[in-house]
Amino acid sequence: QEAVLLLGSDDGAKTWLNGKGVGEKNVPRSYTVDEDQLPLSLQAGDNILMIKVGQGGGDWCVGAAVRAADGGPIADLVLALPQ
Repeated sequence: QEAVLLLGSDDGAKTWLNGKGVGEKNVPRSYTVDEDQLPLSLQAGDNILMIKVGQGGGDWCVGAAVRAADGGPIADLVLALPQ
C-alpha cells in the first residue's frame, strides 16, 4: 500500500523502511510538526520503520505519523514501539 510518512525532527533525520533508505535531511533545524513528507510503500504484514536523529546542539526531538497517500487515515494500521 502506498503511504506517506509525516516527519518532524530537531535536528536532521535519516529514515529507513524495512531496511531501505526512504529519506535524509542533514540540516540544523528546530522541530516543526510534519515538516517532511516522505512517500512509503508498505508491505503486507509487519513493516519496520527506523529513524535516526542527528544532534547539532541543545535539545532533540522527533515526531512521525503514517498516513495514506492521500493524507487520510489507513484502516487497521497499528503502530508499536519495541519493548
